[in-house]
Amino acid sequence: DTAAQAAAEIGFPVALKGNAPDLAHKTEAGLVEIGLADADAVRAAAARLMAKLPPGGTLLVQEMASGKREFLIGMARDAQYGPCVTFGLGGIFAEALNDTVLRLAPVSERDALAMMDDIRAKALLGPYRGMAAVDRIALAQAIIGVG
Repeated sequence: DTAAQAAAEIGFPVALKGNAPDLAHKTEAGLVEIGLADADAVRAAAARLMAKLPPGGTLLVQEMASGKREFLIGMARDAQYGPCVTFGLGGIFAEALNDTVLRLAPVSERDALAMMDDIRAKALLGPYRGMAAVDRIALAQAIIGVG
């Protein structure tokens, strides 16, 4: 019921994702349910996902986003260099195209904007196929927030 309560607070529809340590690909593991329109749908999806998760797994309830472009922003701690921030294509293309860049944290706005220019698919950040350009400053702030 916690997931259903969170979904009601966020507002429907929502996405529900399973989380567990060392889980990199939620979709491939069958741990993503999208377009959940009401509390009953969230409860049913939560039961399905919890049955697939290892002990200690958790659920993440998210507002449904309706973008046509997905980007990845992440952080990792390198044994030699310390915290690093990653930016690149996200979604199903994240690993298929391996179009990401890495910077040492903390990342400035200038660094974040440069990261956007350094991916091969940077054309997707501009106006594309009738879509408006990505708000580069807002995206830079998201990158900075991770780092």
